[in-house]
Amino acid sequence: MSTAIYPGSFDPITYGHMDVIDKAQRAFDKVVICVGVNQKKTPTFTPQYRCDLIKELYPDCDVITWNGLIVEAAKHVGAAVIVRGFRALADFEAEFRMAHINKRLAPDIDTVMFPTSEETTFYSSSIAKELAMVGAPLIDIVPASVERALRDTFRPVNIQKTPR
Repeated sequence: MSTAIYPGSFDPITYGHMDVIDKAQRAFDKVVICVGVNQKKTPTFTPQYRCDLIKELYPDCDVITWNGLIVEAAKHVGAAVIVRGFRALADFEAEFRMAHINKRLAPDIDTVMFPTSEETTFYSSSIAKELAMVGAPLIDIVPASVERALRDTFRPVNIQKTPR
């Protein structure tokens, strides 16, 4: 049975992430979604809440959190493959470098990269949060459950014009 691990911050999960997960599920017998805990970042949602949002969308997937090297997480869950997604050439270059570093750290673990579909190329967690902050529509960027979570977290900022 082939097992792959898909790491990311998923803060929050977007349709772009879901596009990569769906492709990975077609390619591998089992996909473990790994919510990364990065001490250098200040996430909007707790790791557990991010896991809960993902589990609601992918009830048949294992969803874990990990604080450390992704190759160690892959070994922990028995994954022979790390799945990565990329939207543009700049993403590919960064992922390509990381794939080589991971290969040096764990020669028995490969990296497979999936390009996002044309419809999700411009979606990111950052864009979803920025749009939510100003009350803009999140149609086609995040699922309804994630949109509710964002709306509950961010109240739109009203920009008022200063009278002359």
